[in-house]
Amino acid sequence: MNTQTKELTKMEEIKMTTASEIQEIINHSTGSSQYFKYGYGLLLTEGVKEVCEQGCHWIVDIIASTKTIPLVRKELFQHWVLQVDLEKASGVITCDDGNGNKLYGQDIPFTDFPLKKISFYFVDNVVMLVGEY
Repeated sequence: MNTQTKELTKMEEIKMTTASEIQEIINHSTGSSQYFKYGYGLLLTEGVKEVCEQGCHWIVDIIASTKTIPLVRKELFQHWVLQVDLEKASGVITCDDGNGNKLYGQDIPFTDFPLKKISFYFVDNVVMLVGEY
């Protein structure tokens, strides 16, 4: 095994570890006893804060950036989903009203986010994992 192959294997192990860590955060986030201030007037639950600390602040930045879009801004309950094609390292993030009516979508040409899917709710300026609702 050459050095390049060894390094790639190490990178893949790190990515799998990160995926399992993020999945563990999601699985154990079943409520939040406190909120954390984030830019743009947003609040994050404990679970979202932990996910962000894994290098995923950009997901919340996208949610925050849509506050200027009237269709998104007026919706009191928002369901956000990031879906990732792990083989292509690309994805799409969408927002709907919780009833499947799409409010926003954005292609993500490159992402190293390690899970195929993660969902958030955005209610009363609070970003939360689905299990924290």
